[in-house]
Amino acid sequence: MPTLRIYTDGAAKQGDGAAGIGVFVDRTEGSIEIAEPIGSESSLVAELRAIQRGILVAETLATSAEIWTDWRPAPRFLYGACRRCPPRLYARAGGLIEAIRAALRRNPQVRILYVPKRNRVPGHERAHRLARAGMRGESVAAPSRREREAILERNGR
Repeated sequence: MPTLRIYTDGAAKQGDGAAGIGVFVDRTEGSIEIAEPIGSESSLVAELRAIQRGILVAETLATSAEIWTDWRPAPRFLYGACRRCPPRLYARAGGLIEAIRAALRRNPQVRILYVPKRNRVPGHERAHRLARAGMRGESVAAPSRREREAILERNGR
Protein backbone atom coordinates (compact mmCIF):
# COMPACT_ATOMS: atom_id res chain seq x y z
CA MET A 1 0.00 0.00 0.00
CA PRO A 2 1.45 3.41 -0.94
CA THR A 3 2.29 5.94 1.74
CA LEU A 4 -0.32 8.68 2.19
CA ARG A 5 0.73 12.30 2.15
CA ILE A 6 -1.05 14.29 4.83
CA TYR A 7 -0.44 18.03 4.97
CA THR A 8 -1.20 19.90 8.20
CA ASP A 9 -1.21 23.53 9.26
CA GLY A 10 -2.34 25.60 12.20
CA ALA A 11 -3.30 29.28 12.24
CA ALA A 12 -3.99 31.75 15.03
CA LYS A 13 -5.00 35.41 15.05
CA GLN A 14 -3.05 37.88 17.06
CA GLY A 15 -5.27 39.79 19.42
CA ASP A 16 -8.34 37.66 20.01
CA GLY A 17 -6.39 34.40 19.64
CA ALA A 18 -8.96 32.63 17.47
CA ALA A 19 -7.22 29.54 16.09
CA GLY A 20 -7.92 26.79 13.61
CA ILE A 21 -6.39 23.68 12.09
CA GLY A 22 -6.26 22.45 8.54
CA VAL A 23 -5.57 18.92 7.30
CA PHE A 24 -5.41 17.92 3.65
CA VAL A 25 -5.03 14.25 2.70
CA ASP A 26 -3.94 13.69 -0.88
CA ARG A 27 -5.00 10.25 -2.10
CA THR A 28 -5.91 8.72 -5.43
CA GLU A 29 -9.44 7.67 -4.43
CA GLY A 30 -10.34 11.17 -3.32
CA SER A 31 -8.88 13.77 -1.01
CA ILE A 32 -9.97 14.49 2.55
CA GLU A 33 -10.20 18.07 3.81
CA ILE A 34 -10.58 19.10 7.43
CA ALA A 35 -10.92 22.66 8.74
CA GLU A 36 -11.76 23.10 12.38
CA PRO A 37 -11.86 26.01 14.81
CA ILE A 38 -10.04 25.16 18.06
CA GLY A 39 -10.90 28.19 20.18
CA SER A 40 -8.41 30.67 21.56
CA GLU A 41 -4.94 29.14 21.20
CA SER A 42 -1.43 30.11 20.16
CA SER A 43 -0.11 29.34 16.70
CA LEU A 44 2.22 26.74 18.28
CA VAL A 45 -0.70 24.84 19.81
CA ALA A 46 -2.62 25.12 16.53
CA GLU A 47 0.33 23.56 14.63
CA LEU A 48 0.57 20.73 17.15
CA ARG A 49 -3.19 20.08 17.15
CA ALA A 50 -3.13 19.89 13.34
CA ILE A 51 -0.30 17.34 13.46
CA GLN A 52 -2.23 15.36 16.08
CA ARG A 53 -5.31 15.34 13.80
CA GLY A 54 -3.15 14.17 10.90
CA ILE A 55 -1.94 11.22 12.98
CA LEU A 56 -5.56 10.40 13.87
CA VAL A 57 -6.48 10.38 10.17
CA ALA A 58 -3.59 7.98 9.45
CA GLU A 59 -4.75 5.74 12.33
CA THR A 60 -8.33 5.81 11.05
CA LEU A 61 -7.26 4.85 7.54
CA ALA A 62 -4.88 2.21 8.99
CA THR A 63 -2.08 3.10 6.65
CA SER A 64 1.46 4.38 6.54
CA ALA A 65 1.64 8.14 6.19
CA GLU A 66 3.94 11.10 5.85
CA ILE A 67 2.63 14.09 7.76
CA TRP A 68 4.03 17.31 6.35
CA THR A 69 4.12 20.44 8.51
CA ASP A 70 5.67 23.88 8.05
CA TRP A 71 6.65 24.07 11.73
CA ARG A 72 10.38 23.48 11.35
CA PRO A 73 11.17 22.11 14.86
CA ALA A 74 8.32 19.55 14.74
CA PRO A 75 10.36 16.49 13.75
CA ARG A 76 13.07 17.23 16.36
CA PHE A 77 10.66 17.86 19.22
CA LEU A 78 8.14 15.17 18.43
CA TYR A 79 10.65 12.38 17.92
CA GLY A 80 12.57 13.41 21.03
CA ALA A 81 15.78 14.25 19.14
CA CYS A 82 16.03 17.28 21.41
CA ARG A 83 16.92 15.99 24.82
CA ARG A 84 14.85 18.69 26.38
CA CYS A 85 12.21 20.97 24.99
CA PRO A 86 12.73 24.65 25.74
CA PRO A 87 10.94 25.35 29.04
CA ARG A 88 8.58 27.98 27.54
CA LEU A 89 7.54 25.57 24.77
CA TYR A 90 6.97 22.72 27.18
CA ALA A 91 5.06 24.92 29.62
CA ARG A 92 2.59 25.88 26.87
CA ALA A 93 2.27 22.55 25.08
CA GLY A 94 3.97 19.80 27.07
CA GLY A 95 0.89 17.61 27.42
CA LEU A 96 0.10 17.90 23.73
CA ILE A 97 3.70 17.10 22.77
CA GLU A 98 3.66 13.99 24.97
CA ALA A 99 0.31 12.86 23.51
CA ILE A 100 1.70 13.19 19.98
CA ARG A 101 4.88 11.33 20.94
CA ALA A 102 2.76 8.49 22.34
CA ALA A 103 0.68 8.37 19.12
CA LEU A 104 3.88 8.20 17.05
CA ARG A 105 5.15 5.30 19.18
CA ARG A 106 1.84 3.47 18.59
CA ASN A 107 2.07 4.18 14.84
CA PRO A 108 5.66 3.65 13.68
CA GLN A 109 4.44 3.74 10.06
CA VAL A 110 3.63 7.47 10.46
CA ARG A 111 6.44 9.98 9.92
CA ILE A 112 6.52 13.73 10.58
CA LEU A 113 8.34 15.76 7.92
CA TYR A 114 9.08 19.44 7.41
CA VAL A 115 7.97 21.34 4.30
CA PRO A 116 9.20 24.95 4.01
CA LYS A 117 6.37 27.47 3.51
CA ARG A 118 8.23 29.14 0.67
CA ASN A 119 8.18 25.96 -1.46
CA ARG A 120 4.46 26.42 -2.25
CA VAL A 121 3.65 22.71 -2.20
CA PRO A 122 0.01 22.43 -3.42
CA GLY A 123 -1.08 20.05 -0.62
CA HIS A 124 0.39 22.30 2.03
CA GLU A 125 -1.13 25.39 0.43
CA ARG A 126 -4.53 23.67 0.72
CA ALA A 127 -3.92 22.79 4.40
CA HIS A 128 -2.98 26.43 5.01
CA ARG A 129 -6.25 27.66 3.47
CA LEU A 130 -8.19 25.13 5.57
CA ALA A 131 -6.42 26.29 8.76
CA ARG A 132 -7.31 29.91 7.96
CA ALA A 133 -10.94 28.84 7.42
CA GLY A 134 -10.89 27.09 10.82
CA MET A 135 -9.45 30.24 12.39
CA ARG A 136 -12.45 32.17 10.99
CA GLY A 137 -14.77 29.68 12.68
CA GLU A 138 -15.59 27.60 9.60
CA SER A 139 -15.69 23.80 9.77
CA VAL A 140 -15.05 21.47 6.84
CA ALA A 141 -15.03 17.70 6.97
CA ALA A 142 -15.44 16.52 3.40
CA PRO A 143 -15.33 12.75 3.02
CA SER A 144 -13.77 11.22 -0.04
CA ARG A 145 -15.85 9.78 -2.88
CA ARG A 146 -15.16 6.25 -1.63
CA GLU A 147 -16.26 7.17 1.89
CA ARG A 148 -19.44 8.77 0.52
CA GLU A 149 -20.15 5.62 -1.51
CA ALA A 150 -19.60 3.43 1.59
CA ILE A 151 -22.00 5.60 3.59
CA LEU A 152 -24.64 5.40 0.86
CA GLU A 153 -24.16 1.64 0.59
CA ARG A 154 -24.57 1.20 4.36
CA ASN A 155 -27.78 3.25 4.18
CA GLY A 156 -29.16 1.08 1.39
CA ARG A 157 -29.06 3.69 -1.40
